[in-house]
Amino acid sequence: MNTIRSALFLTLIAVSVSALSYETDTHARITSHAFERSVLATSQLANRLGLERYDDELAADDGDPAQPFLIPDYIAYSEERSAYLDFRQVNWDGAFSTSSRRTPQLFDSINMYSGPGEDYRGRVSENGQEGRFGLDHLRTKAWLMRGAIREDDITALGYFVSGTEPPYPDVDPYGAITRVTRHFYDPIHDAPLDSFVGCTLEDCERSPEWAFGQPQVAGAAPQPPDPNRRNHFTWADAREAQWCALTRNEGLPTPFNNADRLAGDRRLCWATTIKALGHVLHLLQDLAQPQHVRNDNHAPLITTPARQSFEQWTNFRAAGEASGTVPGPDGLSFIAMIGSNPNTPLVTGLTYPIPSFARPVHYFTTRQVETGTTPAELLTRRGLADFTNRSFFSEGTILSTRYSLPPSDQQSPSFESVDRVMAADPAAGQLTERLLLSPLVDAVQGGYVDGGLTAFNGKVPVANLGLWADFATGTNTEIYQSLSLFTQTTQADVLIPRAIAYSAGLIDYFFRGKLEVTPPLDGLFSVIDHATPHTVGAAGLPVMTNGNVYGFTRVRMRVRNDTAAMNESGITPAATVPRNMAATSVPVADGAPMLMAVARYHRNPCYRPDLSGERRVDFAGVVTEPSGCTAGTRTPFQELSVSRAVATDATQINGPGQDLVFDFSQQPIPVNATDLVIQVVYRGPLGLESDAIAVSSFDVLEPTYITLWNNTDYAGCFGNWAAQGSTPAGCIVEGAGAQRNILTTRICIGTQLVFQHFESPHGILALGGYVRLAALLDGQVRATRSRSIVQNINSAVEIRNRSITGDVRQSNKEDPTAQAPYTSQPLWQKRGIVGSFRPLPYYQINGTDPQPINDMGPLDVGALANAISVPVAPDAGNVLFPELAASDMTCTVAGTQPMFADEMAHVRR
Repeated sequence: MNTIRSALFLTLIAVSVSALSYETDTHARITSHAFERSVLATSQLANRLGLERYDDELAADDGDPAQPFLIPDYIAYSEERSAYLDFRQVNWDGAFSTSSRRTPQLFDSINMYSGPGEDYRGRVSENGQEGRFGLDHLRTKAWLMRGAIREDDITALGYFVSGTEPPYPDVDPYGAITRVTRHFYDPIHDAPLDSFVGCTLEDCERSPEWAFGQPQVAGAAPQPPDPNRRNHFTWADAREAQWCALTRNEGLPTPFNNADRLAGDRRLCWATTIKALGHVLHLLQDLAQPQHVRNDNHAPLITTPARQSFEQWTNFRAAGEASGTVPGPDGLSFIAMIGSNPNTPLVTGLTYPIPSFARPVHYFTTRQVETGTTPAELLTRRGLADFTNRSFFSEGTILSTRYSLPPSDQQSPSFESVDRVMAADPAAGQLTERLLLSPLVDAVQGGYVDGGLTAFNGKVPVANLGLWADFATGTNTEIYQSLSLFTQTTQADVLIPRAIAYSAGLIDYFFRGKLEVTPPLDGLFSVIDHATPHTVGAAGLPVMTNGNVYGFTRVRMRVRNDTAAMNESGITPAATVPRNMAATSVPVADGAPMLMAVARYHRNPCYRPDLSGERRVDFAGVVTEPSGCTAGTRTPFQELSVSRAVATDATQINGPGQDLVFDFSQQPIPVNATDLVIQVVYRGPLGLESDAIAVSSFDVLEPTYITLWNNTDYAGCFGNWAAQGSTPAGCIVEGAGAQRNILTTRICIGTQLVFQHFESPHGILALGGYVRLAALLDGQVRATRSRSIVQNINSAVEIRNRSITGDVRQSNKEDPTAQAPYTSQPLWQKRGIVGSFRPLPYYQINGTDPQPINDMGPLDVGALANAISVPVAPDAGNVLFPELAASDMTCTVAGTQPMFADEMAHVRR
């Protein structure tokens, strides 16, 4: 009886965009699932990178949601509002030229995968040439899919040969290139594709080198990235784009020149980062296709339909639609043979564990560390190319002697033959196929059970007996020489789950660099004297008399390498992957490790040095909006101040952490900053990766004003206010309530003495006089204390204790909405004095202090009807800002208060 194997005839597809990029649907779906399984889909990473402010924050002109890297129309940008970068020469310095910008295409969108509740695909009109983008085509996930799709770009000739297909991708601006010839890698021979006619016209590079832009990256001696690499969407480019997205300001001495354009540039860089990473994922995913790791060319026109069938069939299963309809040799088309519902959806196997490796190239191959070449030694290799190469034949390498695994001898004892009943046909009888089974060895997850292999005791079909073989006698005399539909289905069900998990692991590796940023012990990041003379320039920029921006020039925080140590997958006993950062130094040499802080903020253009441009609230809760300026106004685009690099100690930064002071003197953080977030960014070696980035963010509260002022025209007398010149019954008001001058005062925040104002040389604080600090604080309630020497008071020092919390002027989105509005917390106004919550008024105390603990209400000093005469500006003093926050300062020690030298002199006097 003649028994037929699979009744499937897959035919050569016409040279069209769908044929030449038929597997883009598969890559898009793998990438979509990888994104969802990766850290890139988590809010924790978004917060660390600063992306949470971009998520869902803008809508396109047609109302499309969630386009995080779209350049807002209020940023002066002459080019398209959604774009990415493509550099011929890898140079990220200076202005980005128009020629370096490329825009998303409808082609990208129509090839994207849309899961439940998603709409990434474009809608194509009837003529096949027009359409619109899917609703979600500019989400972060879409940018990742876009890179995976566009990695299959080929020459313009290939796309336009028929001229009637749906929209094409844009042509490479730097010359035609067939990227697919760089998508092959044979890990046994460390070889690229070598059997394709295109390789005589263009280079056929090893795919890991193409992916990383790094010669010999999979060899024993990897080289640095090639600065003139032809691929502009490599791992190295993704790193450069990420650095640009985090730090770009063109190295300007002030961050405010071209600030709006730079805000747009950083969005371009984020889009480029994610898209370039998508390109790398495509190259990794191709290594889960046996032809790509066994040097088996399967291009249209020059190979048989059988050689093209694996990707076409897998793509049909991924997309639910065929990639071509040209009739086959027997008049049977692809669609006719598989039907409209083959009932074989792609198995994604989302339970396959995500692997972790010491180097990113190990996701491709571990031949550098598992160097043995015997069959037993090859089974220990853990890269995706290693697994695919040794586990499966491809259509063109069945029983090939080029590889030792699977064996080239079909009589090998490792093989097993089984017959599988396919169907019963009235004309042909029972349809049966004979399968050649091979053991499946997973060096990374040996315990993982592939569901489709349960019927074969964990073995996998690797080949089928010839199409018309007669094996009714049970003797196997024919040569296994084909892959049936069932074999291809089962192999894909093994490989696709690993492609997803390895892709998710590579995403996690790219973003693994993490710092821990914590406030100083006293919660004080920075403090400045608000008496520093300054004016307000264009767009509300505060400027000192010397022309420099008035703001915070030194920011201190504790920084620690918080990159998680991980165990190298597939190693027994477990091997911990190094995760240490290198020490940094200043000045920074080219290519040397560096660590710096980046302040991200908007500004309040209503700001005025007397704080009249702030919203204000009195003791009764009545809010007064600033006159002449819209309430809640802030600059629309995010600005940056980048600190100088700092030196670190590797033992400290990789251990308990190091207290650091970041110098922002070249680019001060303006005193009117809103929406303030400070990131700390490291670039340099991280574990075994030579050029990595680690980052973390801290949401610092906006500038908070701490005020001490003279209120001595009233005294507190047993729960009442005694006015100047009055002597309430039973209350001794020294000097009948006469006003006192404050000669010396000191202010502490937390445990830190931060300010001193002396009679000489600063002068006295007479009635209504005040000093005011601006501070950057964390979100905790912090104690404040003033120690003042007051004229004609018997005690040497008067102490006032209060607490303070930082002010909030922010939205948690770049573009405020009704759900995430911009809010500006009003400042307190008491008798004409404007400042933050719980100021430090000085007044004489007699008996029971009438001041309520919460410093508000009808007995508050602000309730006094008559305002005192308040000076226009605060008095200056000396700001003390130690490099380290002290854990114990005499300023706030409970109990006996040690005296400063001038206080002792006052007592003696």
